[in-house]
Amino acid sequence: MNLTIAQKIFLSIAGILVFSFINGVYAVYTITKSANGAEVVATDLAQANTVMSRINFDNMYLQYTILGYTMMATQERYDTIYKLIDEIKKDLDTYEKYVNLPKTKNHSPKTVAEFAQYKKDMLDYLTIVDRNTQLLKQASVFEENFNKDTDNMVKSVEKALEAVNNNEEYLDAISSLNNINSITLDVKSSIKEIILTRNLSLMKNITSVDDDLRRNLGYLQTIERPRVFVTEVDNIEKGFNSANKNIGEIIKLYTEIVEVEKNRFTYAALARDENTKFGGYITGSVEREARKVNVALQQANVVMVVFFLIMVAVAVFGIVYLQISVIRELRRFIESVGNLTSGEGDLTVRIKVAHKDELHELAENFNRFIANVQQIV
Repeated sequence: MNLTIAQKIFLSIAGILVFSFINGVYAVYTITKSANGAEVVATDLAQANTVMSRINFDNMYLQYTILGYTMMATQERYDTIYKLIDEIKKDLDTYEKYVNLPKTKNHSPKTVAEFAQYKKDMLDYLTIVDRNTQLLKQASVFEENFNKDTDNMVKSVEKALEAVNNNEEYLDAISSLNNINSITLDVKSSIKEIILTRNLSLMKNITSVDDDLRRNLGYLQTIERPRVFVTEVDNIEKGFNSANKNIGEIIKLYTEIVEVEKNRFTYAALARDENTKFGGYITGSVEREARKVNVALQQANVVMVVFFLIMVAVAVFGIVYLQISVIRELRRFIESVGNLTSGEGDLTVRIKVAHKDELHELAENFNRFIANVQQIV
């Protein structure tokens, strides 16, 4: 193929520019691809990790608050429990949005596959926590009433003792009052221990002393004077009957509380393990995406180096090609013209150019000129 000098120069420069352009396009593509991968790590995965960490923290704080509520049932703790339940539910909904993202199926398929069961377990767990808290709140009302009843019984015993004023005539009554006082305090202590330890077997202690307290109270009710004494004995009976009702409600509620708390402990452990597992999925996804970004950048570096070497090779080829096809022929042309114009001026010499380009045209025109000069001479 016969090319002009301008075409040869154009092709040499174009080859360099084409490979430079390809190298630049590939670099932009690789950077964009790496940036997208980094964006996944920096946005979606970072947000998911934040939400899961918050769920895990709220779950631990929820357990702590429930234990505190067991020790001291206050409205503040009760409100905190329900605030934490609501926050965990909101975070589960937020995490579900992350799970439903198309990109999540690619970088964390296990999260997508297992989230539905995880959310169900968490909601079941929160339902149990809700029920546990409601039972504790109900029980706290009866506990408070029971404590008031026993305190009133102790005060009535003290007033009844003051009424008889250590009179020897009432020695048996004094003994019965002291027995009632001791039994009341023992029952109060047993109820407190049942509440703290959830040991319902302690109910046997309460049942065993119930008849003893009734017997002492029955004896006191046979005494008809003094009037203050009789009044306080009636108050003791009222307190005893009310306390018994409250004890019945407390035991009934704590029987259910014990079963609910067994499930709560089981689900709490499950929630802790599930949160740890899903946190691990996120960490694994971050590591995988980071590796993909690194691999993409490494591949880009290799390809760009290859394109750069090709570009250098094209440049070298273009220079050599111009050297051979243009510069060398130009030197030959100059040398031929120099030979013609020096010495004896041999007009029979003709300039030859290998390639049909601008130098070829110049040589032909110059040869025709020399031929015309030869004819004239």
